[in-house]
Amino acid sequence: MTFDVNASSGARAWGIVTGDPSQDDGDDQFLQRMVVDTSAPGWSIALVDVN
Repeated sequence: MTFDVNASSGARAWGIVTGDPSQDDGDDQFLQRMVVDTSAPGWSIALVDVN
């Protein structure tokens, strides 16, 4: 699985993908990408749904 990421020069961020990519049972969690921005104290997290 691959994802496109828009990153600017000098960005300080990393990502985590959460959820269950298989949809073979009824208790699946949807995929979601978390982008953690560490460029400012206190860090921020952006949640991005994955199609």
